[in-house]
Amino acid sequence: MSGCSTETASISFDFEGAPPSRCTIEGEREFSVLVSPEHAPPINPSPWYAFRYQSNGSENVVVHLRYLAAKHRYRPKWQKQDP
Repeated sequence: MSGCSTETASISFDFEGAPPSRCTIEGEREFSVLVSPEHAPPINPSPWYAFRYQSNGSENVVVHLRYLAAKHRYRPKWQKQDP
């Protein structure tokens, strides 16, 4: 799987439209995702990113967005998918 996972949560990038990103496990339900531009030097200072997360139980999953030579222009959006 492209991403990272623990026993209770996972982050993945293996779907259409998701760029390859680096994921680091910070805790059982906490991750960091490295968002970086497609090209160096960056064409656009606010690169595209997307990921999917899954978790067991109702506790929150925390995802820190870390940027490499970039920044976001808009607040991140999330979309919930019902099972």
